[in-house]
Amino acid sequence: MINTTLLRQRLRRVLTGRKTYQEVSDKHWILCPNESAPSLPAIYLDGELDKVTAVSEFTSYNWEMERIRGTRREHAATVAYLIRDASVLNGYVYKGAMKHTLVATKESLFGLGATDYIPKAALACTWCGNRFFGDWFKNDLTLTLAAQQLGEAIAVARPLTSTSLTTPACLASKYEKSSEYNAVS
Repeated sequence: MINTTLLRQRLRRVLTGRKTYQEVSDKHWILCPNESAPSLPAIYLDGELDKVTAVSEFTSYNWEMERIRGTRREHAATVAYLIRDASVLNGYVYKGAMKHTLVATKESLFGLGATDYIPKAALACTWCGNRFFGDWFKNDLTLTLAAQQLGEAIAVARPLTSTSLTTPACLASKYEKSSEYNAVS
């Protein structure tokens, strides 16, 4: 089956230009304003930092050393967005010319799974949470609990890992399922 949602998004993007989720949202709420907070230095043995030779592709060595030393941290505001009539397909959210990525995999023009219409849903996952277990545990689980208060909590299916098998099922989203993975729901 062909992903017509992707084709419509690409056509609208060509006609109207790229759009962000902030631009296509009908409404937004600031749940927590931005803030600055102190960060405690990490605890490590003398000479251990000299052994660090590389860091993740998503950061830099200098940034990580600054985090380890403990400095003031700037936290962005937590904002909730209302986006009506959006489509969530294979880890991407589509609305008009907007596409928001939730997974590290590339979009597919073919092979859509089953489609459900959900009248009122709340997205309960992030790109980082879908990629890294620590971010999922620290951020996406609390997001799921908050999303359940707003509507049907939906999330992208995550592959089973030995760690996720021990996570209580009550913390998983109802729509955290996929034919590609045997996700806990």
